[in-house]
Amino acid sequence: MQQWLMKEGLATVTVTDMKKNEALSAEQLRDLLKVLRDVEDILAKLEVKNITLSDFMAFLSEGKVPVYRIPLKSGGFRYFYAEQEYRDYENQYMQEKREELAADGVDVDAVSNDSLIPEHQSLFEFGKLLADEKKMETFGFTFAQYPVIESEKDRVNPLFKVNNGKTDALVYSLAELLHAVKEAASAGATIQRYKGLGEMNPEQLWETTMDPAKRKLIQVKINDAADTEQAFTMLMGDRVEPRRDFIQSHALEVKNLDI
Repeated sequence: MQQWLMKEGLATVTVTDMKKNEALSAEQLRDLLKVLRDVEDILAKLEVKNITLSDFMAFLSEGKVPVYRIPLKSGGFRYFYAEQEYRDYENQYMQEKREELAADGVDVDAVSNDSLIPEHQSLFEFGKLLADEKKMETFGFTFAQYPVIESEKDRVNPLFKVNNGKTDALVYSLAELLHAVKEAASAGATIQRYKGLGEMNPEQLWETTMDPAKRKLIQVKINDAADTEQAFTMLMGDRVEPRRDFIQSHALEVKNLDI
């Protein structure tokens, strides 16, 4: 869907850089929008962790960006700024847990390492944002110019002028540019969502799924039948507890959530 919007948008709009007073080439606009789409996706993932772009920029201003964090019993988080820093903490934590279990008479050798790992969150998204920041800088922009400017009194110096073939619109941030291109692409289009193929009319099923000229076939291989059966039983079986534990443990890792 997003790829379609970008493709249609590129074919629909003309974007002028107001500072340079010159139109972006199709290639320049495509590359810039690709970066902005990536940023949008990363920020959506961070939102699940209750992290905002402002939080990331605060870390940037401090000159160090974390790679992991753990929740504190007192509230808030402890941040780790290097892989080794977190691994040292993890090893110490696991060793202390083993000693506690042994003191309680538990056979430590029978306890899996996974059950001893401390609750933590990987902040790999920050690394991706740092890479995107460098890409944005090649276009002459920074993350400070990304957020939508809400206050009218601050909407003074537009970054772009977007022409959709009929009208011009001034855009004051990078996020607004992305939205304007999507809006232009979807103008006049009808977008439908189906929960399953059985809800489609024959013509729609052919156009979206069955046409050999457009469809993609993906081969799925099962490398370990036992692991596959275990995962299927856990997620689709009658027992609620294993499924709930799995969902709670991996909730923050979800990438495509269909609600």
